[in-house]
Amino acid sequence: ARAGVKAVVPPVIPPPEPPKPAAGGRRVEADRIAEAGRKAFADGQYGRALELFRKEVELTPNEASAHYLVSQTQFALGKYREAVAAIAAGVAVRADWPEARFVSRDLYWKKPEQFDDHLKALRQAVAAFPDDAGLLFLLGHQQWFDGKHDDAGPLFQKAAALGKGTTPAEAFLTR
Repeated sequence: ARAGVKAVVPPVIPPPEPPKPAAGGRRVEADRIAEAGRKAFADGQYGRALELFRKEVELTPNEASAHYLVSQTQFALGKYREAVAAIAAGVAVRADWPEARFVSRDLYWKKPEQFDDHLKALRQAVAAFPDDAGLLFLLGHQQWFDGKHDDAGPLFQKAAALGKGTTPAEAFLTR
Protein backbone atom coordinates (compact mmCIF):
# COMPACT_ATOMS: atom_id res chain seq x y z
CA ALA A 1 0.00 0.00 0.00
CA ARG A 2 1.12 3.53 -0.69
CA ALA A 3 2.04 5.84 2.15
CA GLY A 4 -1.05 7.40 3.61
CA VAL A 5 -3.43 5.12 1.74
CA LYS A 6 -5.22 2.49 3.77
CA ALA A 7 -5.67 -0.93 2.27
CA VAL A 8 -9.28 -2.00 2.22
CA VAL A 9 -9.69 -5.55 3.47
CA PRO A 10 -13.07 -7.05 2.79
CA PRO A 11 -14.69 -8.61 5.85
CA VAL A 12 -14.56 -12.39 6.09
CA ILE A 13 -18.07 -13.69 5.88
CA PRO A 14 -18.46 -17.35 6.79
CA PRO A 15 -20.53 -19.46 4.42
CA PRO A 16 -24.10 -19.98 5.53
CA GLU A 17 -24.80 -23.14 7.49
CA PRO A 18 -26.89 -25.66 5.62
CA PRO A 19 -30.47 -25.73 6.83
CA LYS A 20 -31.29 -28.42 9.37
CA PRO A 21 -33.74 -30.93 7.99
CA ALA A 22 -37.28 -30.85 9.30
CA ALA A 23 -38.43 -33.79 11.44
CA GLY A 24 -39.69 -35.71 8.40
CA GLY A 25 -36.62 -34.61 6.48
CA ARG A 26 -34.41 -36.01 9.26
CA ARG A 27 -35.89 -39.45 8.71
CA VAL A 28 -35.40 -39.22 4.95
CA GLU A 29 -31.82 -38.01 5.42
CA ALA A 30 -31.11 -40.74 7.97
CA ASP A 31 -32.48 -43.38 5.59
CA ARG A 32 -30.31 -42.04 2.78
CA ILE A 33 -27.24 -42.10 5.03
CA ALA A 34 -28.05 -45.61 6.29
CA GLU A 35 -28.38 -46.87 2.72
CA ALA A 36 -25.01 -45.37 1.79
CA GLY A 37 -23.53 -46.92 4.95
CA ARG A 38 -24.95 -50.35 4.07
CA LYS A 39 -23.43 -50.12 0.62
CA ALA A 40 -20.05 -49.09 2.04
CA PHE A 41 -20.23 -51.96 4.54
CA ALA A 42 -21.09 -54.48 1.82
CA ASP A 43 -18.13 -53.20 -0.19
CA GLY A 44 -15.85 -53.78 2.81
CA GLN A 45 -15.37 -50.04 3.43
CA TYR A 46 -15.94 -50.38 7.15
CA GLY A 47 -14.37 -47.07 8.14
CA ARG A 48 -16.64 -45.20 5.74
CA ALA A 49 -19.64 -47.24 6.86
CA LEU A 50 -18.91 -46.39 10.49
CA GLU A 51 -18.73 -42.70 9.67
CA LEU A 52 -22.09 -42.85 7.91
CA PHE A 53 -23.79 -44.94 10.59
CA ARG A 54 -22.59 -42.53 13.27
CA LYS A 55 -24.19 -39.69 11.30
CA GLU A 56 -27.39 -41.71 11.22
CA VAL A 57 -27.26 -42.04 15.02
CA GLU A 58 -26.80 -38.26 15.31
CA LEU A 59 -29.93 -37.72 13.22
CA THR A 60 -32.01 -40.46 14.83
CA PRO A 61 -30.59 -41.19 18.30
CA ASN A 62 -33.75 -43.01 19.37
CA GLU A 63 -33.62 -45.52 16.52
CA ALA A 64 -32.25 -48.84 17.77
CA SER A 65 -31.36 -49.94 14.25
CA ALA A 66 -28.89 -47.06 13.90
CA HIS A 67 -27.06 -48.19 17.05
CA TYR A 68 -27.12 -51.76 15.77
CA LEU A 69 -25.44 -50.71 12.52
CA VAL A 70 -22.73 -48.86 14.45
CA SER A 71 -22.17 -51.92 16.65
CA GLN A 72 -21.91 -54.27 13.69
CA THR A 73 -19.41 -52.03 11.97
CA GLN A 74 -17.31 -51.76 15.11
CA PHE A 75 -17.41 -55.58 15.32
CA ALA A 76 -16.23 -55.80 11.71
CA LEU A 77 -13.37 -53.41 12.51
CA GLY A 78 -12.35 -55.48 15.54
CA LYS A 79 -13.32 -52.64 17.91
CA TYR A 80 -15.06 -54.95 20.32
CA ARG A 81 -15.34 -52.63 23.33
CA GLU A 82 -16.89 -49.93 21.14
CA ALA A 83 -19.29 -52.48 19.64
CA VAL A 84 -20.52 -53.46 23.11
CA ALA A 85 -20.95 -49.79 24.01
CA ALA A 86 -23.02 -49.21 20.86
CA ILE A 87 -25.20 -52.20 21.72
CA ALA A 88 -25.67 -50.87 25.26
CA ALA A 89 -26.77 -47.52 23.77
CA GLY A 90 -29.23 -49.37 21.56
CA VAL A 91 -30.60 -51.42 24.45
CA ALA A 92 -31.12 -48.16 26.37
CA VAL A 93 -33.27 -46.96 23.47
CA ARG A 94 -35.04 -50.26 22.91
CA ALA A 95 -35.36 -52.50 25.97
CA ASP A 96 -36.66 -55.37 23.83
CA TRP A 97 -33.49 -55.33 21.70
CA PRO A 98 -33.30 -59.15 21.74
CA GLU A 99 -36.69 -59.24 20.00
CA ALA A 100 -35.44 -57.10 17.09
CA ARG A 101 -35.21 -58.68 13.69
CA PHE A 102 -31.58 -57.82 13.09
CA VAL A 103 -29.70 -60.30 10.91
CA SER A 104 -25.95 -59.77 11.07
CA ARG A 105 -25.20 -61.61 7.86
CA ASP A 106 -27.46 -59.30 5.85
CA LEU A 107 -24.86 -56.54 5.99
CA TYR A 108 -22.37 -58.85 4.28
CA TRP A 109 -24.54 -59.56 1.26
CA LYS A 110 -21.71 -58.98 -1.25
CA LYS A 111 -19.11 -60.95 0.70
CA PRO A 112 -20.85 -63.32 3.15
CA GLU A 113 -17.57 -65.06 3.98
CA GLN A 114 -16.40 -61.84 5.65
CA PHE A 115 -18.90 -62.36 8.47
CA ASP A 116 -17.37 -65.76 9.20
CA ASP A 117 -13.88 -64.22 9.13
CA HIS A 118 -14.93 -61.52 11.60
CA LEU A 119 -16.64 -64.09 13.81
CA LYS A 120 -13.49 -66.23 13.75
CA ALA A 121 -11.40 -63.24 14.88
CA LEU A 122 -13.83 -62.58 17.74
CA ARG A 123 -13.72 -66.26 18.76
CA GLN A 124 -9.92 -66.04 18.85
CA ALA A 125 -10.16 -63.02 21.13
CA VAL A 126 -12.56 -64.91 23.41
CA ALA A 127 -10.17 -67.88 23.47
CA ALA A 128 -7.32 -65.56 24.45
CA PHE A 129 -9.43 -63.80 27.12
CA PRO A 130 -12.07 -66.34 28.21
CA ASP A 131 -13.15 -64.30 31.23
CA ASP A 132 -13.71 -61.02 29.41
CA ALA A 133 -17.40 -60.23 29.88
CA GLY A 134 -17.50 -57.81 26.94
CA LEU A 135 -16.00 -60.29 24.48
CA LEU A 136 -18.28 -63.08 25.71
CA PHE A 137 -21.31 -60.83 25.41
CA LEU A 138 -20.36 -59.69 21.90
CA LEU A 139 -19.87 -63.27 20.73
CA GLY A 140 -23.25 -64.16 22.20
CA HIS A 141 -24.77 -61.14 20.46
CA GLN A 142 -23.35 -62.25 17.13
CA GLN A 143 -24.65 -65.78 17.66
CA TRP A 144 -28.07 -64.46 18.71
CA PHE A 145 -28.54 -62.37 15.58
CA ASP A 146 -27.18 -65.19 13.46
CA GLY A 147 -30.12 -67.31 14.64
CA LYS A 148 -28.06 -69.44 17.05
CA HIS A 149 -29.89 -68.66 20.29
CA ASP A 150 -28.88 -71.92 21.95
CA ASP A 151 -25.20 -71.12 21.40
CA ALA A 152 -25.67 -67.55 22.61
CA GLY A 153 -27.38 -68.39 25.91
CA PRO A 154 -24.35 -69.77 27.78
CA LEU A 155 -22.23 -66.85 26.55
CA PHE A 156 -24.75 -64.35 27.91
CA GLN A 157 -24.92 -66.23 31.23
CA LYS A 158 -21.15 -66.19 31.65
CA ALA A 159 -20.90 -62.55 30.54
CA ALA A 160 -23.60 -61.55 33.03
CA ALA A 161 -21.90 -63.44 35.87
CA LEU A 162 -18.46 -62.01 35.11
CA GLY A 163 -19.50 -58.53 34.08
CA LYS A 164 -21.93 -57.73 36.86
CA GLY A 165 -23.84 -55.15 34.83
CA THR A 166 -21.02 -54.00 32.54
CA THR A 167 -22.72 -55.50 29.48
CA PRO A 168 -26.36 -55.68 28.39
CA ALA A 169 -26.28 -59.49 28.68
CA GLU A 170 -29.13 -59.48 31.18
CA ALA A 171 -31.50 -58.19 28.49
CA PHE A 172 -30.98 -61.46 26.63
CA LEU A 173 -31.31 -63.72 29.67
CA THR A 174 -34.94 -62.78 30.24
CA ARG A 175 -35.97 -63.94 26.76
